This record gives sequence, structure tokens and C-alpha cells, in this order.
Amino acid sequence: MNYFKLLLLTSSLILTFNAYAYTIDDVEPEAPISLIPVSIGGITFFVFKQSEYLPNEGDDDNSIAGIDSDNDGIRDDVEVKVVLDKPFDRLQRSYLYNLAFYSRKMLSLSAPPERDSRHSPTSIKQLKVIKQIQQVKHCIDSDDPFLSNEIIASHLDSQQRFEAYLDFSEQIQRIGLVNEDPQCFLSESDSFELEGDGFCYNSCIANRSGLIDKSTSVNKSMSVGLGEGVTIRASIQNLFKSHGNITVRIWQDNGSDSGSVELTPGQTFEYLIDHDYDWGSKSGYLRYEVEYVSGDRNWFKVEFQPDVQ
Repeated sequence: MNYFKLLLLTSSLILTFNAYAYTIDDVEPEAPISLIPVSIGGITFFVFKQSEYLPNEGDDDNSIAGIDSDNDGIRDDVEVKVVLDKPFDRLQRSYLYNLAFYSRKMLSLSAPPERDSRHSPTSIKQLKVIKQIQQVKHCIDSDDPFLSNEIIASHLDSQQRFEAYLDFSEQIQRIGLVNEDPQCFLSESDSFELEGDGFCYNSCIANRSGLIDKSTSVNKSMSVGLGEGVTIRASIQNLFKSHGNITVRIWQDNGSDSGSVELTPGQTFEYLIDHDYDWGSKSGYLRYEVEYVSGDRNWFKVEFQPDVQ
């Protein structure tokens, strides 16, 4: 399983987000930079010309989000910086636009209201912002290990913005999610968007492990409410060191049910659940069940985590 480190924003500002999915074609209606030939005294050389669609990089309203005059989800001055940093590398510009989009949202997202002092909520938008920032940094850093940090730092150019970033960063310690895969899976045409109104309690993660044999027969030991309006990826693995088979079942009270699935040693079963725990009535728990089938002793591992795309 790949996990990702969560940075949680506690700023009180709430913005209205357009659910539209942006791509580099929305940001760049035409080539942002062109080369114009100029001849003087029989010598021809080329000069750079910026496209007229590019916004004015000097404007700033001092808000946390900054000015996005062309409504492409990217701060105007950062958009111009991306073009000037990578004028002839469209693929790298697509990565940098992606990073700029999510860096801007990172400062502007507000944490959901707390249910109680033990459960600090994490919105799906917050989870996606961090996952996307970490993913696109892999793509940028392989080409220029400093440029991704420059783009993020470009959003921290006022006291208000920097304090919002500190609020966000202070929550890292609370959630132990780390992206363990350093590969770049993004393409030039991938979109950047932010939608989903659900949220998790704390990290939205629950892990268990256990042992089952003839004497225990059934090992059913987890019932959890992880969040509201969030898709959970549940998995149970029959570990390689097991001696025989087990059957597993994952379900939500009054909701979806995987039914029983038999696993041989080394096999993993995954199941997606649209999880919607009801805090008031304490209903909608996620549950699992593991039953003995064969072998002397069988070890298993259970993982529940948010499915953030």
C-alpha cells in the first residue's frame, strides 16, 4: 500500500472551488513564448515575445489565494514565472501548473468542524491536495530538484500567506501518511481539479493484524467509523507465512457487503466502500470478518484507508 504524508490546514478562510478540471490547454490557449526573427546588418537573431494572453504578474490583492484574473486556478504571477522558467518545455510547464494549482489551494482550504476533541477532521480536498503535491514533485524534481520548492515558496510572499502555510504544516505530525513511491506517473494531459465534500476523522486509516487457527475459527475484531461521505479502500491479506487458506468479508452496517472471499497464502483482497458513518446515531460502522479454512496457523493483515484519486 502506498501512503502519503498529510499536511492539514487550519486557516479559517473558506473559498468556493470550481469543480472544473483544468489542463495545460486551459492555461495556455496558445504558445506562451514565441521567437521572433530580427535582422540587422545582414545578421539575423531571435528575440523572445510573450503571448498577449499571459496575465499581469505585478498585480496582487494581498489575499491568501492571490489574483487569478484568467480563472485557470493558478495565481497570475506564478503562471508567468512558470512560463519564464520553462519557456520551451511544455511537459515541465504542465507539471509546474499542476503544482501551482494545488499549492494555491493548500493555503486556502479550511479544516472541517471538529466532532469532538479526540477526532480532528480531515477533508477529502485536503488529502487530495497533499497527495497531488507530493506526486507532481516527483515529476518536477527529477528534472530540477529546486524548482518545485521555488513554486511553493512563490505562494508564501506575505505574512498572511506564510502564516496559513505554518498552520497547514503544523498538522503534519498528527497524521503519519507517507508517499513511498518516488516515480512520476503524470502526463502532460492530466487534469488538476479539487472536488469532494466528505471528510475523515483524523487520518481515516485503521490497521489491524491477527492470527487464526482451528481453535479460534473466527477472528472478527474491528468495527470503526472513519468518516462521512468518503470512499474507503479496505484490504485484507493472507500473509505469505500462513500455513493455509482463510475466508474474509468486509462490510458496512446497513450498507455494502463484499461477501465471503477465500484467500490462499500471499493473496490480498481489496474492496471499495462508500463510507458514511452517522456520528449522531453511531451507525454505519465498517467491519471485517476472517474465518479459518485450512492449515495450522494463518496470519492476516487488515488495512482501511481513504481512496483519494
